[in-house]
Amino acid sequence: MSLTSTPSPPSNSSRTPSPNPIANVCFVDPNAKLPKQPKRTVLLVPSFVYDSESDLWVPDAALCSCSRHSDPNAHTLSTIQQFLPARLGDRASFKFLTWNVLYAVDPPDDRAKGAASDLDKERLSRVVDAIVEWAPDVIALQEVSDYFLPTLLSHPFVRNFHSSHSPTTPTSPFGSPVLLSRFPFLSSVPRIGGKDAVAAHFPDARAPLAMWNVHLSGGPSAQAAGMRVKQVARVVAHLDEVAKGEPATGRVVLGDLNADPAEVDGLDGYGDAWVKLKGTAAGGGTYNAQGLLAGPQSKEVLAAYRNLVRPRLDAVMVGDGGVWEIETVNLVATEPVGGMWMSDHFGILGTMKRRV
Repeated sequence: MSLTSTPSPPSNSSRTPSPNPIANVCFVDPNAKLPKQPKRTVLLVPSFVYDSESDLWVPDAALCSCSRHSDPNAHTLSTIQQFLPARLGDRASFKFLTWNVLYAVDPPDDRAKGAASDLDKERLSRVVDAIVEWAPDVIALQEVSDYFLPTLLSHPFVRNFHSSHSPTTPTSPFGSPVLLSRFPFLSSVPRIGGKDAVAAHFPDARAPLAMWNVHLSGGPSAQAAGMRVKQVARVVAHLDEVAKGEPATGRVVLGDLNADPAEVDGLDGYGDAWVKLKGTAAGGGTYNAQGLLAGPQSKEVLAAYRNLVRPRLDAVMVGDGGVWEIETVNLVATEPVGGMWMSDHFGILGTMKRRV
């Protein structure tokens, strides 16, 4: 079905009102003039959905708060409304994945926009195959390149998801965080301390969830640590603001922290999912330097990399309170596939469940 088809409209109970603070602004009409986003304000807009008839990723009209699209009798229904998607509040639990997929192992010296080496094309193809096999409901990726973004969004499995990005959304030179979900969500793609991030709000009255997919500044210097503090402060301030309006909201910060979670200041009130469930930080190392190796390597080289201590750079941090809590968490992509590492990071695959 296309976006212009006119099936019977859904009832009021099937709609979720948008918490967007700007009234009567259409975020769906490509000709609409959007307001300038105030500095340091997270302006949440409808996530993108794939429309099979137009073969385009388009904003989800079901989540627009303008008078035209919020009218339950309007016949401007998106693909998702027509197919009655799963809603977060319908689920007792959901599976998530966070994974830094490495923007490139073998970047050309003068890489054209949207290009990738044959090695990276093969590697990222295996990344997609792994994601399909694990079948998470919410997917938080980091270092998604301008090549991988449209490639990822063209996959039939991913076209059943909602996305924070369209195939043409700009990404950083070294890749950006991207969020995908089976459930409708509002999102923003702000810059925090010079790094891209994704803020998402799943506005379900029964089980609301607010989430940030981050890739914080890297490096052991005091300057980098100070930047991470500023970035975390921005994230936590937004999540706290969301929770003020909806105290039951689950709050999650996940992604590549570029430091051990215990050493990232400002996350007080957020529990480290790995430590909570495993009782220790041991075994939770996610950085895999072997993933940077391009092509066959000698046994001696590989042995040296295998003996490296793997730091915990990636984490799932869950806010206290709220309707959602962590249930399981495990590492994935911990071995090469067909002799090829998929990334220089392991992924974290887990589940969250609703509190009884």
